[in-house]
Amino acid sequence: MIGHESIFTDRLAEQLQSAQERDVNVIIGTVGEELQATIQNALPGVEAFVSGLDWLSRSPLPNDDTEISRLLLADREAIL
Repeated sequence: MIGHESIFTDRLAEQLQSAQERDVNVIIGTVGEELQATIQNALPGVEAFVSGLDWLSRSPLPNDDTEISRLLLADREAIL
């Protein structure tokens, strides 16, 4: 899950590409269509989707500007 454009760096793209080349199933959720397109252009074999998890980019609490920039779900069991 990538919650902010600045997180998707060249280094992250290289690491995700490397994982895919090792037959790791890489699926990336994004907060918007523009970031989804950026990821799909950089990593054509990776599945990217718009998550719809609005709470990643804004807190439901008043006066709280907390933003979650990334989440990792490993083996469909652990969230990091």
